[in-house]
Amino acid sequence: MPTIEISLQQARSLQILSLGLGQPRTQLAQKQDILPVIRRMGVLQLDSIHIVARSHYFVLWSRLGAYRPEWLDELLSEKKLYEYWAHAACLLPIEDYPLLKWRMDKAATESNDPSSWFSRNSNLIDTVRCQVTERGPVRSADFIPESREPGTWWSWKAEKSALEALYDQGVLMIARRDKFQRVYELASRLHPELTKQPVPDAETARASLIERTVKILGVSQPRWVADYYRLPRRETLTVLDQLLKKGNLLPVNIEGWDVPGIIHPENLPLLQEIQHGSSQPVGTSLLSPFDPLVWDRTRLQCLFGMDFRVECYTLPEKRKYGYWLLPVLHKDQFAARVDIKANRQRKVLELRGIFLEPGMKLSDELVDGLSETIKNCSAWHQLETVEIGTCENTELREGLQARLK
Repeated sequence: MPTIEISLQQARSLQILSLGLGQPRTQLAQKQDILPVIRRMGVLQLDSIHIVARSHYFVLWSRLGAYRPEWLDELLSEKKLYEYWAHAACLLPIEDYPLLKWRMDKAATESNDPSSWFSRNSNLIDTVRCQVTERGPVRSADFIPESREPGTWWSWKAEKSALEALYDQGVLMIARRDKFQRVYELASRLHPELTKQPVPDAETARASLIERTVKILGVSQPRWVADYYRLPRRETLTVLDQLLKKGNLLPVNIEGWDVPGIIHPENLPLLQEIQHGSSQPVGTSLLSPFDPLVWDRTRLQCLFGMDFRVECYTLPEKRKYGYWLLPVLHKDQFAARVDIKANRQRKVLELRGIFLEPGMKLSDELVDGLSETIKNCSAWHQLETVEIGTCENTELREGLQARLK
């Protein structure tokens, strides 16, 4: 088979479309649309910050448009999704449970180390497990704290640490979230059917996740693959080499890259559509900083030339743009970033800062697209007006003001 040649622009389009972005919305979203979107991405990263909407809700909005966020919560309660560690804390399709079981088994094995927190607090953990068994679903807040873990980032009380340890091992699962607080339940009671499913060994499961990641991303460099499900890097590179030799994955040459890329054979039809011009990313989208297109900063820089970081974790005096930055995807490139806040008390969507990307040429199409997605975001949050703060580009400011009246 001749070497596949892909331009950088085609590679961008392939990743955007493979991740479910850049596609026209022809009808209002329904509840049944959510699961296919999550399956396409593989994971939906959770995050508690809700300056606008919490990230997991926002990632879906970028793909579905206006939908009811409670639908996502219902899918978890209906056991069509489950929560566990993947890229980070994520929601995953329930059918993927066997592919992450090795991570639970690893946590259980590590707990047997006499020096582990689990071993040193076995009596407390047994007590917490018995409480869940007797009482049913519980929150950490349901336990009266006896102590807090010194030196930990969150200063968790011991009972919370016990719940999390049991959750890591798969003894407990998340039944639902109450105001973003985890509600823990016995896995054997919440999902008894999972114990009957065949579970692949760790190496087989990780190989499946590695191959799947390449398909999800559309096109990738080998060094980007491990990050998606947070897999061992050295093993991932070895498995990728094996998959290439077997023909499960294919090498590609990407314009401007000094290393070969890789593509899944199932993505070839979409690549051909892109190369023939019949499929191209359209529209303008606001993205969460934890969107899978964005979260790998190295990939984002290499593929799109965007230098991006989440500045909410940066000291105010060291921020370059603002607290809660949303990248603006316009067709096949990142055109701007917006520091944004939904002021629910005032019913105002505050655009505290709007910044064009370096070298980005302003066009009526971009201003129209950005205005439209801002209007849609405001309406989704049931806000009444939009306020524009800092915007150094006068033409962009005036264009948005005229369209957002």
